[in-house]
Amino acid sequence: MKKNMIAVIIAASMLAAVVTGYFAHRKMMDGEVNAAELEEYEASEEAALKNYYVVGISQFSEDDNMDICREAFVKELEQYGLVEGDNLSIRYLNADSNESKASQISDSFVADGVDLIYAIEEKSANSAYRSALGTKVPVIYSSLKDPLKDDGEEIDEAFNPYKGNITGIIEKIDVESEIAMIRKTLPKLNKLGIIYDSENDSLLPALEEYKKVAAKYGMLLYVSAVEEDSNLAEATSELASKAECICVLNDDLITENLTTVLETASKSKVPVFGSTKEQAEDGCSGAVSIDYEKLGQTCADLAAQILMGETDITELSTTEFTDSNTYNQITNY
Repeated sequence: MKKNMIAVIIAASMLAAVVTGYFAHRKMMDGEVNAAELEEYEASEEAALKNYYVVGISQFSEDDNMDICREAFVKELEQYGLVEGDNLSIRYLNADSNESKASQISDSFVADGVDLIYAIEEKSANSAYRSALGTKVPVIYSSLKDPLKDDGEEIDEAFNPYKGNITGIIEKIDVESEIAMIRKTLPKLNKLGIIYDSENDSLLPALEEYKKVAAKYGMLLYVSAVEEDSNLAEATSELASKAECICVLNDDLITENLTTVLETASKSKVPVFGSTKEQAEDGCSGAVSIDYEKLGQTCADLAAQILMGETDITELSTTEFTDSNTYNQITNY
């Protein structure tokens, strides 16, 4: 059982057991209950403590889609009889986009001996992996990049002999569906532009996929990387002068300043397509978004197997998640 939080539960249970044991003893003396019944009661108390779980959830940023993912994770666990406030305690902490804080969160989870860590987003996944190295704390993650790889290369097994206690889901943007949706909306389009935060390395695999799919559709691809919001209007204007539409990814810098991109692109009559439902609702001409609710459910399915002892985490390999939803808005372009 886990250290701090569980200690309180154990103490309370011990007190209850003492009180119950006292009255049970009185009943035994009065002939109301026998020793076998008392033994059965004590065994049930021990089983209840054994089947109590603590899950630490580390989320890197404040993000609506990540919230959906986390909430779906907790709700899906209920389908396995793991109910928060009953036999499950959820410790949720948000790093507020701070890598040092993400490390502190995962370190605290490991120090407290939680039964499992669910890490949402790449930097939380990286932190959880490092914190859990050499321990038996299992880590499930959902991320755009695999924390077991460095710049696309598999981490040396000899250097990281404990990587078997982590697995999860790699979110793969359905670029094929997005470009197909764009081509259907704008049949004559041949020049595609993408604008993104140059500091967000987790988007690099998606950019490579855009290059491949754009080539398949016979489209020219223009990419503009920005470092800060003050450069966003200028970068968007330059991109709009070359491309016939602009795509924005699930990128905090761009999403938080989406109005700037939309207004600037509109001056050149260039439509903007997004990669989340929220971006479509906020003005993009359409979007293909990862199904974050189903992503959370899928991660919970893995977590439940581990918590309930049905599967060892070393038997669960990392998989890609491509389930998506299309939001195609009416456009005047």
